[in-house]
Amino acid sequence: MPESADNSYTFSAAELAQIKADYSQLLADKYAHNDQFQKRNQLFHSLRIGVVIGILINVLMIGLVILMSYVVGRFPFPFILILNIMVVIFGIIVFIVLKRRQYLDQQLLREFPTAPIRYNHTPYLKAFHIRQMIKLPDYLIVWPVAKERQIIPTPGQVSCWIIRRKDQPGAYDKLSTTYYHNLLKNPKASRWVDYLLVDGTKNNT
Repeated sequence: MPESADNSYTFSAAELAQIKADYSQLLADKYAHNDQFQKRNQLFHSLRIGVVIGILINVLMIGLVILMSYVVGRFPFPFILILNIMVVIFGIIVFIVLKRRQYLDQQLLREFPTAPIRYNHTPYLKAFHIRQMIKLPDYLIVWPVAKERQIIPTPGQVSCWIIRRKDQPGAYDKLSTTYYHNLLKNPKASRWVDYLLVDGTKNNT
């Protein structure tokens, strides 16, 4: 849609639906063909299996302690019982966190706006942290961390900033390029640069 007179640009529900469809297809292609997506998914899957095994072992220990209490008529090892219960609770929390992090891209996709939304042009951007960035040929989708969503230049309540390339080519190029170079400078993030910056403008997947 064309830029409005009040220096803002709007996305209709139909345009957002098309962007989301392209966004979803890009993620599907990456999971099917990109090594980083596949390795990251396997890593989190292995970690979750390890956590489940740890939880089951501690549940078994709890059962053994309770069984011994029936045999001797009292709890012989209350500290061990409490410790095992705490480990199980901690393991469940870790499992949930790992699951959320493993499927971060799908979670963000579900949060993608579907109702019409208006964004304001912004000439200056202070530094902010990004959860994930999606680069489509005509759009850039930026997901700031939750506590920094105020960076999104919109009066609406949304979790992501959508930049239309033809409206803001400078922001489209600068944000994606800067984020890419910052990821490469970070040893941990550089391992997953293809996942943190999902680039749909490259010929290779």
